[in-house]
Amino acid sequence: MKKNILLLSLIFLLITPIATAIGVSFPYYKDNPLVLRPNENQIINFTVQAPAKESDTIITASITDNPENLAEIVGKTEFTIPQGEKSVKIPVKIQIPKNAKTSEQTISVKFKQLAAEEGMVQFSPAMTVSFPLKIIESPPERKALERMPTKGKLSKTTITVLITAGIASFLLLTAIIFLAIKIKRDKQNFQPSYPKYNSP
Repeated sequence: MKKNILLLSLIFLLITPIATAIGVSFPYYKDNPLVLRPNENQIINFTVQAPAKESDTIITASITDNPENLAEIVGKTEFTIPQGEKSVKIPVKIQIPKNAKTSEQTISVKFKQLAAEEGMVQFSPAMTVSFPLKIIESPPERKALERMPTKGKLSKTTITVLITAGIASFLLLTAIIFLAIKIKRDKQNFQPSYPKYNSP
């Protein structure tokens, strides 16, 4: 009898973590890495599924493997799956710096289900998922655009050239207008002289 009770208890302990385990789905994996270029960003939605419960499920998210601090949880790090709901989407933002070099990295995110009521022995299931990140070079045309000064950040040399060009254009336009007015006045004041002939 005692052996049967121990066996049933062992089976219960083995089944309970499976029954209360959380599931995570996301779009990137080994053969389908997330590919980004310098100065790009991407928000990945991880869908966390919770087991059917008679109460809300609380999930915490944290970045566990993030070599160059490229990933962060968007907003809060604690999420609630209301009773009756099956899942919740947890956004993770990947931001690639402007000066990033080509590389391949692995980003890992840990999702943990918090224990519910105090004073009760409960499992706290956790799952860590990883996905590959590949940073590639920007195309040549983008590099050229990135080197161009942005609005509000013109260099002193550029400002000087623009001012000089503006002044030169103004002076040239003024000279053309003045010359046109002078030619018009000269035509108006011009009186042709004809030779005089003495009558016989």
